[in-house]
Amino acid sequence: MTSYPTDTPAALDLQNEVAATREVLDGLLRLWRAQTDLSIDDARRLSVLVFNGARTAAILITHQVRLADRTPDTDWMDAVLDQFGQGLEIDL
Repeated sequence: MTSYPTDTPAALDLQNEVAATREVLDGLLRLWRAQTDLSIDDARRLSVLVFNGARTAAILITHQVRLADRTPDTDWMDAVLDQFGQGLEIDL
């Protein structure tokens, strides 16, 4: 797995991970549809995998949106200090 600094464009792009998760999920669904004599335990295991894959895709998409909309980590602190300094009539 490749690790990127959090401020690079590659760190903000989770499309490959989303695509891989969807591909695995599609494969699991095809496997499920092809099985005609699935035991209850196997059906339960397969359904857990399918739901976990769907959850993983949703989490990745959520992170993709959050990362794309984020501001640098220091921006919020600058805004808070400016507002606090104005209340005290000093420049922070």
